[in-house]
Amino acid sequence: MAEKRIKKGLCGVCPAGCGIEIVFKGERLHQIKPLEGHPLGIVCTHGVHSEEIVYSPDRLQFPSGTRIQSAFRSQHLNIPGLLKLQDKPNILIHPENAKPRGIREGDRVWFG
Repeated sequence: MAEKRIKKGLCGVCPAGCGIEIVFKGERLHQIKPLEGHPLGIVCTHGVHSEEIVYSPDRLQFPSGTRIQSAFRSQHLNIPGLLKLQDKPNILIHPENAKPRGIREGDRVWFG
């Protein structure tokens, strides 16, 4: 069975800043609980369902809302987790814009 650990912190789901206890099983988030003695003393529905939110296969993983890495900002180019998912950045271009530029599906392009 995975080792259970608890860390204390602030929830970052909304601006309220609820004090929380974060329960891990191994390296995986398991549960968020209210931090005893914190003035708010609660965890909202998002906090209660944090394990489902963090590990959902439908969770958006990239800042553009897409499911491919968007490399329009340099800080996103070398994030190890993103590099595992997609090691080379892609661009998306509408076919009507690509055709006059001679760009076809799968072509390598350079812009800058």
